[in-house]
Amino acid sequence: MSELQTCKHNNKMSSQLIETLNFNQGGIGRHKCVICAYANGIKDGENKLLDFEEDDKIEICKHNKKAIRSSIESIEINQKPTQGRHKCAICAYSLGYEVGVGDREDDFDEFNNDELQDTEEIYNISQFGTSADVETIYKRLVKGKYYVPDFQRDYVWKDSQASKLIESIIMGLPIPAIFLAKNDDNDKYYIIDGQQRLISIKRYYNNEFALKDTFASINNKKYNELKDTHRDRLDEYSLQLIMIRQEIPDDNNDSIYKIFERINTKGTKLYPQEIRSASYHGEFNNLLSTYANDNKWIQFINTKNNRKTHEELILRFFALYFDIDNYKSPMKHFLNVYMNKNKNFRLQAKNILDDIFNRTFTIVHNQLTKEHICLNGSNRVNTQLLDSILVGIAHNLDYLETKTDNFLVMKISELKDNISDEGYTFSHYWESRASQGDNIKGRCNITIRLFGN
Repeated sequence: MSELQTCKHNNKMSSQLIETLNFNQGGIGRHKCVICAYANGIKDGENKLLDFEEDDKIEICKHNKKAIRSSIESIEINQKPTQGRHKCAICAYSLGYEVGVGDREDDFDEFNNDELQDTEEIYNISQFGTSADVETIYKRLVKGKYYVPDFQRDYVWKDSQASKLIESIIMGLPIPAIFLAKNDDNDKYYIIDGQQRLISIKRYYNNEFALKDTFASINNKKYNELKDTHRDRLDEYSLQLIMIRQEIPDDNNDSIYKIFERINTKGTKLYPQEIRSASYHGEFNNLLSTYANDNKWIQFINTKNNRKTHEELILRFFALYFDIDNYKSPMKHFLNVYMNKNKNFRLQAKNILDDIFNRTFTIVHNQLTKEHICLNGSNRVNTQLLDSILVGIAHNLDYLETKTDNFLVMKISELKDNISDEGYTFSHYWESRASQGDNIKGRCNITIRLFGN
């Protein structure tokens, strides 16, 4: 593995990759800092278009780079810096391009790598196979007996794909089993795998589309237009259902998360909080979404909520504030356990969560900005700095509500200066891979003392 170098913007890259920066790589997939990627030799390649454009349609930025005005005005969030639009990577970044590096929004420092690791947990899962005819399954879907969790991957099947499913059923071909898990709070089951198939069946029974590209006698027909023989074959077809329930360990439902994570591997990979929303749906999950849309939070974090990243950060705050004594690495497992246990406010009631959130973020809203949760020399949110600051504030609410506006700012500035000091003993607490228990508890204890009386 080549040596890692840290640039002046506090972003890391492989020294080998610096040497192989190509013309088209504007901070995408190589060095994570778009400014340094540009400075390390990315060429503009702009002259061909500019040579044929009128002077009054060209703008020159403060870095003396030229771009066609119409291109600047039609910026899209998925357009890579230095490629096809404004040719200055620095301006492209400041104009709002998203530099999607790896799996996470580049507005944030790396989420912990070990957050993606699995525990060595051994599960005892009871499962039983059963079956039901398609007509019965449709009725259960209509009644909500089987349902898709609040967070779901959008229904993406085209009518042609749904038609092939219906055709296969009528032909008597085998269909993969549907995976369901029982909701502990009622007699309903939520769908872990098989959403596209079940929604397709429901849509067809509701006459929402006609079959296409199927064998002739059913082609272009809606459900109510099928011959009796074909309708009977569809209604009476037996679908295999697999019901699962975790028995051991009994203090969390982490295996449901892992099953969902492993089964849903096609298409765009789901992020951890998206899977949690599907696996541990309930009132707490809904409340996290409410908080993520709260103006105090939005104005403070000042970054796009990409793939439920904001909900995860708020979950992380609550889990560390209320349950840090039970923290065990990896972070992913810790958040899974906490969210499952509190999914319907079994640990903390909604009014308690509301009080902590509103008081904490009233202080934050009045005194802090995104700059205060970025390490010195960086414009990206440091997730370790964020969680430690929020936990420190929440543990000192009564005291901080009496302090002047600059008290907290001065304390955070002092903390950030310490972290940047090579001689500071505890700098490693805020490194991106510092999710071991001692580091988590250590940085939170520091901010609790720092912000206290």
